[in-house]
Amino acid sequence: MNNAPQKIEIQVVTEGKRSKTRISGFHTFDIKVNDAKKTLAKKLGAGCNLDNNVIVLQGDNVDYLLENLPTFFPSIPAKSIVEL
Repeated sequence: MNNAPQKIEIQVVTEGKRSKTRISGFHTFDIKVNDAKKTLAKKLGAGCNLDNNVIVLQGDNVDYLLENLPTFFPSIPAKSIVEL
């Protein structure tokens, strides 16, 4: 059993003129990170890759993710999503 605190962390990182949204914590909800990556890439229509269990999406998607992650992944309660 995983004793890590259950939370999803969302952070926007800006590199020059480009923004990327980093999302971590899916494993604490027993969600396969690769499956989450595929779901988010499809729902957002954005470029998406994995970096050490962290999903990196092209663009600033924080507001959309805060609103829609609990819909895409019902095991994640909205109160467990944290914007860094």
